[in-house]
Amino acid sequence: MARRSHQLVVKGGRVALDDGWRDCDVGIDDGRIAAIDSGLQGGQTIDAAGLWVMPGGIDAHCHLDQPVWGGAGNADDFESGSISAAFGGTTCIVPFGMPGPNMTTVDALERAMGCAAGRSIIDYGLHAVVTMGTGANVEAQLSQLAGQGIASVKLFMTYQGFAVDDDLFFTVLDTARKLGWIVMVHAENDAAIRRTRQRLIELGRTEMRYHAVAHSEIMEREATHRALALAEMTGARMTIVHVSSQQSAEEVARARQRGVDVAAETCPQYLFLGAADLDRPGRDAARFVFSPPPRTPHSRQH
Repeated sequence: MARRSHQLVVKGGRVALDDGWRDCDVGIDDGRIAAIDSGLQGGQTIDAAGLWVMPGGIDAHCHLDQPVWGGAGNADDFESGSISAAFGGTTCIVPFGMPGPNMTTVDALERAMGCAAGRSIIDYGLHAVVTMGTGANVEAQLSQLAGQGIASVKLFMTYQGFAVDDDLFFTVLDTARKLGWIVMVHAENDAAIRRTRQRLIELGRTEMRYHAVAHSEIMEREATHRALALAEMTGARMTIVHVSSQQSAEEVARARQRGVDVAAETCPQYLFLGAADLDRPGRDAARFVFSPPPRTPHSRQH
């Protein structure tokens, strides 16, 4: 019996499967995988001999085409960012519907959807973002967005204009639990950062290396612990984003042992860069300024 011909066949690659790797073909019809076998035939073929064939990556934490805050904006919009992602093997991105000053969460999502429409060359979703400027009707706004398919929201515990107080934090956690959403948290203690930054300025210690002091590991650890405690109180699902230090990772591990529904992510810069990179000459060191900052070798290797 003659084999069925597929619209597209990726032939002879080393294919990543649930149970390991296999040298075989992948048959695709209507944009979906229809067969995985050897000797498949297709109207169009791609020779993958000597190559790895893997599912496209999903980047669930990226920043594109956000409103300008304090004169700072994004280098990439949805077009250039999605093209870059595709070249790296990422086929779906989930950026943030970041609000501008005093912009509601709904308005911020609508703005982001307008920026993405017709420009992204790959699949995309969006995270909601709640700030102190979101407005009083937070629960209604998040419920409205849930009806549009949004399933996650981000909160900041630092940055002027973004950091939420505990009352708003609780409101978002309670609403997210009802909606089945994930709450993503940037966990750094804002008051401690502002206090330390001002003292460093007064002492004239303004070199790039002091960024790691102004955003120390204990400030991240304290905020991580507090965010996880609020999640534990409310039963909300939480993700602590860009965990940079051993201390914060240990807080997450302890919370999981207590049954808190929490996950954590880190980023490549925390694996390959360190606080010593901030000791470089000024303009060179500026390339390594991000928050939380690069950490000690001990945290990087943990």
